[in-house]
Amino acid sequence: MHGAEYPTAMEYVKANVPRAYIEYLSTVDEEFRETVLMVVKQSIADGLHGILVNSRSAHHRQAEVSEEVPYGQVVDAIR
Repeated sequence: MHGAEYPTAMEYVKANVPRAYIEYLSTVDEEFRETVLMVVKQSIADGLHGILVNSRSAHHRQAEVSEEVPYGQVVDAIR
C-alpha cells in the first residue's frame, strides 16, 4: 500500500492563502511580517473579513482583521 501524496508547504499556502495576503507579506520587513502573519491566520480561520493595516508611521504600524475589508484583501491606510 502506497502512502497518500501530501502537498508541500508552499503548495498548501498557494491553495489556501489569498494571493493579496501573500503579496502583502512579501512587501513588509521581517519584523512586521510576523505581526501580519498572525492576523492573516486569524482572517483565514474566520474566512469572513480581510486585513486592515494602520500605518500611522513607519515605526508604528498595526494590523487587524476588519469588517471594513472584504475577505482576501489587505487595505493599508493611515488612520
